[in-house]
Amino acid sequence: MARRYLYLVRHGLYTNMSPPGEEPEGSLTTEGMQQSLLTGQRLVKLPITMIYHSTSQRATETCQIISSQMPEVPVRSSNLLRECIPVIPDDLKDFFIDIPADWIAKGREQAQKACEVFLQPVGSDNTDHHEIIISHGNLIGYLLAQALLAPSEAWPRFEINHCSISQLTISARRFMKVNFVNDTSHLYG
Repeated sequence: MARRYLYLVRHGLYTNMSPPGEEPEGSLTTEGMQQSLLTGQRLVKLPITMIYHSTSQRATETCQIISSQMPEVPVRSSNLLRECIPVIPDDLKDFFIDIPADWIAKGREQAQKACEVFLQPVGSDNTDHHEIIISHGNLIGYLLAQALLAPSEAWPRFEINHCSISQLTISARRFMKVNFVNDTSHLYG
């Protein structure tokens, strides 16, 4: 029975060019480009079958660097993988006080839809799928919390560093297992 292996990668370090209270946006720094290159060098050793990425500039640039090392692998962008605030835990309400309410509401819907789309088994295919998802720390934390059947409010409890890799396995029967979280060993080798 085929399995789906998801390699969740946070984008590289970037320079935020957005005004306070708006969705962060900006391009990778030189360090972020190097992080992306090293992440690609690690992932190219795996039998990757697909790369998905957020449409944000920093995630798109990270994807371009990683995917250039595996040009035969298809690449797809998705707005579902953009930065969002999935849900605000009660103990962190003050931290998110300056975030517009409509952006928070959209974030919850987006995060739930991302789970519906990406945390699924491969279907009737008998071939294992190894897929990279290049996204943002908040959403990656939310996906990990969902895979662990943890409360949705647990997402900020995960440390997700720039260009870290977290891995999930999804069986044909939708049993999810978190294999590792926030691995950055490839950045310091």
